[in-house]
Amino acid sequence: YVREEWLPQLIGRKGMLVLKEMRDNDPVIGAIFFAIEMLLRGVAFHVEGADAKNTDDQEAADFVESCMGDMEQSWPGLLAEVMNFLLYGWAAHETVYKIRKGESDNPKFNSKYEDGLIGWRKFAGRGQETLLHWIFNEAGDATHLIQLLPTGGPLLQVPLDRCLHFRTTPYKNNPEGRSIIRNAYTSFYYKKVIQEIEAI
Repeated sequence: YVREEWLPQLIGRKGMLVLKEMRDNDPVIGAIFFAIEMLLRGVAFHVEGADAKNTDDQEAADFVESCMGDMEQSWPGLLAEVMNFLLYGWAAHETVYKIRKGESDNPKFNSKYEDGLIGWRKFAGRGQETLLHWIFNEAGDATHLIQLLPTGGPLLQVPLDRCLHFRTTPYKNNPEGRSIIRNAYTSFYYKKVIQEIEAI
């Protein structure tokens, strides 16, 4: 269990809900996150080969770009989900693959392509509020995320080497990073209380 945060209100699942409340209820914080997401959604992405003259490199680049446009989720939608790491300090998205076998009812094979190659099905987000704890190796690096399913059931071990793991800062190799709105908590709290008192 990572215990870098010293305010009890911002620890664990309760802390995740407080950060979410700050984003959803504060007009300034909400507008900034919305602006960041919209700016990122408007960026055009393309893949370039390491050597433009090498046909193998160009084929590899074309394949990666085809994978980006052949997922269950859109590329801009994935980027919008990834941006949650700014709010919570970290985000983990597990890589899920598929075999490209053309149109199919089975999501493990459904694809725009029928080349039989292995592509990305999706990068499945692991909700920050479902984190129970981390597993660390002897070197102090996080190797697994232990997920508590919101629907109940057994704990899941999500290996980080199968994930895209984003964090705002690598300080002390903390897998949870640090929320970019952490320093706004005190101001948000007092503003909220004062508004409630004035309304009464």
